[in-house]
Amino acid sequence: MHVWVLGPRLRVEDDRGHPVEISRLQVRRLLTLLALDAGRPIPAATLTERLWPEGGDPANSLKQAVHLARRSLPPGTLHTEGGAYRLDVEGYLDVREFRGLAEQARLLHDQRPAEAIGMAHRALALWGSPPLGDMPDSPAAEQERHALLGERRELREELAEMLLDAGRHRELARMGPAWLNDDPFNEHLAGHVMLATYRSNRKIEALRIYEALRDELSPTLPGIWLQRIAEQIGEDGHHVQWRQRPREPSPEAVAERLGIDTTTATPARIYDYLLGGRQNFEADRRAVRTLLHGAPHVRDLARQNRALLRRAVRVLAKRGVRRFLEIGSGLPTVDSVHQVAQRVTPDARVVYVDNDPLVHQHASELLRGTPSAALVDADMRVPAGIVDAPETRALLDTSEPVAVLLLVALEFLDDVEAEDLIDVLLAAVPSGSHLVVSHTTTTGSDPRALAAVREASSQANAAVYPRSAEEIAAFFTGTELLPPGVVDAVNWGTGTPVPVSELRVLAGVGRKP
Repeated sequence: MHVWVLGPRLRVEDDRGHPVEISRLQVRRLLTLLALDAGRPIPAATLTERLWPEGGDPANSLKQAVHLARRSLPPGTLHTEGGAYRLDVEGYLDVREFRGLAEQARLLHDQRPAEAIGMAHRALALWGSPPLGDMPDSPAAEQERHALLGERRELREELAEMLLDAGRHRELARMGPAWLNDDPFNEHLAGHVMLATYRSNRKIEALRIYEALRDELSPTLPGIWLQRIAEQIGEDGHHVQWRQRPREPSPEAVAERLGIDTTTATPARIYDYLLGGRQNFEADRRAVRTLLHGAPHVRDLARQNRALLRRAVRVLAKRGVRRFLEIGSGLPTVDSVHQVAQRVTPDARVVYVDNDPLVHQHASELLRGTPSAALVDADMRVPAGIVDAPETRALLDTSEPVAVLLLVALEFLDDVEAEDLIDVLLAAVPSGSHLVVSHTTTTGSDPRALAAVREASSQANAAVYPRSAEEIAAFFTGTELLPPGVVDAVNWGTGTPVPVSELRVLAGVGRKP
């Protein structure tokens, strides 16, 4: 049997090459899930969760779908094992072919680059448009879709590097715009495509790529590396260079070296996965699946919270703030606080605070050679450890205003801990300092979304405390709120109100008088 799942529709052929007609969508979705884990049994409960998230009679629906699948498929390919189902694909499977070609391309990159490029092209050509068309669209299936598209994204970046290495700029310039259309915020890929377009004697088009990304990210800007690429292209700089995609050790290897518990989710790794990062484990991804059940837009919320951070930092930097203290900084992402602030005020200094060992592993790499930023290993439940840390004292001169950033951090503290943290931090900073808070609220949130938040937190190493709008506003007692006050995070500082999702996050910025 031969199976294709990466295109707009599942396709199956028997061993003689004859098409196997599968007309029912739910049967195609079932077979897509089974094919992606071909040869391994998938529990019935997992399949029903991914195929019928809205309830009904999923057990009976699954039995019917399996029955119809067996009537269509060659005999002996769909097996029942206890409470699980297994699909055997002894012949061709496109996802297996994709992974094999991608691995061969990586192995041959240095020794036989032309062959490596050819294999990468063949691997990417296996994907159709739209991709994974018969993948279930349920929250529970989102993890697998996310991971598969991540594999494609990674190979595209690697192929871009191979083409630049080989001087095949026109080839990359031709393919790049379509890739960026799929992945519009990928600054690393955008830089490669800009360089390829510029080296193909299309300077204006290269700069338009940058302008389009800058407009999409507004009111923030692309990262410093991409800004420099654009500046050098604008000046016809002959020293314009591309940058290899960072080669990071696998999170599993880091966890083993540092003795990290991978069986319990953490807020930092959950947030990393929501933002599309790779530094997370199955426990974190399972917690996200729980979140997605009750709050399908939670990924958008994570991105909106990151955008709020950038907006708030820019606003405060323009108001003259040059010192920033981010509590619960999480895993490094594109446009960290020091990068955003230093575009406005180059002498900005930033102290990040987190106690997750995986955060420290990656933040130490990011901040190496950056004397204007440091990471403090401290627990926000012990605020004195933050204020008295040598890094804090060295970088944050408390004779001038400090911006204290608490984005989606206070909700992991109970009332006493949260109030103590704010009291200690505000007492340690001078007049003119600012407090920035974003916080999940019970006011106006769907009860099902809140239940999903609490259930996901029960799988993590931190309890969560969503609060009412009044309780969140009380955190700013003793400060002067900047306009527009405490509002939905997605609407703070944008000037253009937009609808909010089933899970509300409020935000505000207060100034210490």
